[in-house]
Amino acid sequence: MVSKGRSAILFAFVTCVASRFTPPSGVGVTAASLNVTPNRYIVETSSYSRRSFYDPHRKRDVSFAVNREFNVPEIFVGGVLEINDVSALSGIDGVVSVKPVHRYPAPKPVSLKTLTGPNDPMTPDPLSTHVLTGVDKAHAQGLTGKGITIGILDTGVDYKHPTLGGGFGSGFKVAGGYDFVGDNYDGTNTPVPGSDPLDQQVPLGEMNSIILTHHIGANPGNEYNIDGVAYRIFGCHGSTEDPVIIEALLRGYKGGLDILTLSLGGANGFSEAAASVVASRIAKTGKVITIAAGNDGELGPWYTSAPATGKDVISMGSVDNTITPIQNVTIHVNSEEVAPIPYFSVAPLTNRTTSFEIYATSTNTSSTDDACEPLPKDTPDLFNKVVIIRRGTCTFVLKCEHAAQFGAKPFLIYNDDRPFAAISSGNFTAALIQADTGAFLVNNFAQGKNVTVSFKIRPAELPNSDTGGLMSSFSSLGPSYESDFKPAISAPGGNIVSTLPLNKFGLSSGTSMATPFVAGSVALVLQARGKTPIVALAMRDLLKSTASPIASNLTDAKPLQTLIQAGAGLIQVDRAVNTKTIIQPGHWTLNDTTHFQPTQKFTLTNLGTEPVTYSLAHVPAGTIYTYTGLEVVLPPFELTTDHATVEFSETRLTVNPGTSCTVIAKFTAPPIYTKGYPAYSGHIEIANSVETLRVSYLGVLGSVHKQQLLDHSNDPFNVSLPFVQLPGGTIQNTTTKYTFANGDYPNLVSRLLYGSPQLTVDLVTADSKEGSSPKVVGNIVPGDVAPRTPAGEYLNITIVETFSNGTTIPDGEYRLFLKALKIFGKPDDLKGSETYLSPVVVKMPAPPSNKTRRHLESPLRRHWEGLR
Repeated sequence: MVSKGRSAILFAFVTCVASRFTPPSGVGVTAASLNVTPNRYIVETSSYSRRSFYDPHRKRDVSFAVNREFNVPEIFVGGVLEINDVSALSGIDGVVSVKPVHRYPAPKPVSLKTLTGPNDPMTPDPLSTHVLTGVDKAHAQGLTGKGITIGILDTGVDYKHPTLGGGFGSGFKVAGGYDFVGDNYDGTNTPVPGSDPLDQQVPLGEMNSIILTHHIGANPGNEYNIDGVAYRIFGCHGSTEDPVIIEALLRGYKGGLDILTLSLGGANGFSEAAASVVASRIAKTGKVITIAAGNDGELGPWYTSAPATGKDVISMGSVDNTITPIQNVTIHVNSEEVAPIPYFSVAPLTNRTTSFEIYATSTNTSSTDDACEPLPKDTPDLFNKVVIIRRGTCTFVLKCEHAAQFGAKPFLIYNDDRPFAAISSGNFTAALIQADTGAFLVNNFAQGKNVTVSFKIRPAELPNSDTGGLMSSFSSLGPSYESDFKPAISAPGGNIVSTLPLNKFGLSSGTSMATPFVAGSVALVLQARGKTPIVALAMRDLLKSTASPIASNLTDAKPLQTLIQAGAGLIQVDRAVNTKTIIQPGHWTLNDTTHFQPTQKFTLTNLGTEPVTYSLAHVPAGTIYTYTGLEVVLPPFELTTDHATVEFSETRLTVNPGTSCTVIAKFTAPPIYTKGYPAYSGHIEIANSVETLRVSYLGVLGSVHKQQLLDHSNDPFNVSLPFVQLPGGTIQNTTTKYTFANGDYPNLVSRLLYGSPQLTVDLVTADSKEGSSPKVVGNIVPGDVAPRTPAGEYLNITIVETFSNGTTIPDGEYRLFLKALKIFGKPDDLKGSETYLSPVVVKMPAPPSNKTRRHLESPLRRHWEGLR
């Protein structure tokens, strides 16, 4: 249990979570978050002995509380400790690792539309995804996933839904389960577990808790003809934490589940988050674990999510369905109705039946940064208008945020040359319209004409000729900061029919839809090939080697989509079920230029009864420059045809039945400019007379160790980052006094251009100098991994009155010392990090209460009054 003092501790250590702040000169920005829970650490030990672990701490008079314990010796032994001074854990025998507790937001689909029934005009062909992936062929072979158990860690399950079996327990489809948190858990309070995983709340994700099912999901032959599964580690609102995920993973492992799937995650980019490590270890035992790669495609490359960063888990990207549901908006220009125009939404953008006037944030239809900066102060009240904004170089959320400051609510964002698809606009009500439509509206607005729009229900369903079978624009891009191959593969996740609570169905989009789709597909493969640890351990390579490459466009299909978004390609379940050729590994990571590994090999095994002759060929994918200057490239992504070259030890070989052969491939990186960190990728095709299989590869040009971490730009602040900001928004340039009370705290503002494996903030002596190791007085932010900061966002760390160990910062003069460790850097070597040393910060005595002040001598009274 958490002590009653918990709330005070949380307030004292807001340094660990970035918060919104008031920037200078009215600049509007969004703050990024470190997403860690203050003062809580996951401690892994070498053995399970309370005495051997806790007694040394008690003897050293260390104050701590045990929040949770884990004891699965072959996977993870340890506990969650509430402890102020994390440094006290060092030097204790048996401590394997100490990791902060990360929080993960509840899964939110990119779009979600509740359907009224199977005849709802918005219901796409539910079998289209089966055709895309060969599931229909696997079903035709009689495969249903019988005998396979799947656990989905999510928001719970409405097992009363008739399609999910209508009940809970023995004899039902949802044969068992557990609620780890309770309805009121939000990621910051104490979980209240229970045995019932029922979720009939407004859906946060798709299908949701810990569920044990003896089939792969929805009842065969249901009115939507869909197969799906559900699994609860989230409450009705908020987030969840590493310890809850770990406990659920371990319970699923001990319960003998064959597959665990998680439609959740948060930006991280490193493989060492505690939940990632546990998931990866479970996968190594012969359990298949599928995890969503994330819905942050708009934020560009190098933005992978944990726990999908686990080394041996299968991370999932999303492919758009071949059917696109849309709505039409009615337009009047000077009271004359013009032809209706489509907008990408499965439901009307608003329930309002009357018309809106429009307002364009820019009359320049070629502007690429429309609404990327705060709107002019003379912008009118936008409350009763539909705001028209051009798609461009910053996120949809940032554009909407700037217009929302003037009361704007619904938004129509007109496209550029990117595919017409669903967009992610956070909590804002927005939809995408086509480029020519946007230009038409803006040009009429610029001419002073009265342009109105109305959102009456005018649904339509079209074959998705723009993006069907292509990567969903929202699907997150890798690679990991360690240049690892993330995501692993892709599956249908755009416009998918799903069960929803309270006997409903819905149309949803997100990598959290692709993830359970793959879990169900894996059940078919396990049923066909046997659910042995050997088959499960080979599953990721099997899915990769049998996947289909994904094109970057539907015009000429060239070049292939970069593998930092597509992974090895779109899963093909029938091929994974039926192939007689096993290839291991299914992918190669060539690393960056500094750590380039040009020589790779794979083993080819013939499980058939006849000799098979194979021929090898290299098929490159498009190369993407991941950086433009110091900022990552944002969509639309331009792919070049520059590619690596490959030499094989043999280009044609015959393999006898029941035997294996090893092939060596030697790569030469593409001879292109390394600035901009180009990511190159592709496939080695291994073809025989009946099928073509593949080994995928990924490499990066340049040295990630040399990549600049700290942003030193001065836009939009007119002063270089990082900097310290006073509460009123002024930037500190000289020695400044703070009372460290009543909101009078210094704020450290910074941005990371690339992920850091260890970000720390210390309070150091005032005489510390740039370029030298400062004398640390106390720690403010303990070292932890930190992802890069998205465009338009900033890390804001508020320095309150206590160090990270809970002790009060003494009055005195200090500097703030920010240190970001580089990839492959050594923590104790300052040369392996980038640093910032602030101006002198003076902590003054806090003003006394009014009662005490009346008894002060006049000079001291004047001193306090002068500080106000």
